[in-house]
Amino acid sequence: MNLVESLLTGLDEARRHWGQTLLSLLGLILGTASIVTVLALFGGQTALTEQFLNEVGGAARSSCRTASARRIREPASSPPSV
Repeated sequence: MNLVESLLTGLDEARRHWGQTLLSLLGLILGTASIVTVLALFGGQTALTEQFLNEVGGAARSSCRTASARRIREPASSPPSV
């Protein structure tokens, strides 16, 4: 069986099982669209994060503090903050 015969057989089978073919194509289209959407959203978020970090002085100057670190620095006589 050569390539042309294989393609004709595949098209014939696709015509016979048009419901299965339609659902397979729909799955391919939706799967590809979801991957493109997620990549676009993460790319946009990365750009916004980099822009914000540059506005506040860059990633090297940024620091994070947790609530427990703030409580440690408070004087012992004051009531704990909420």
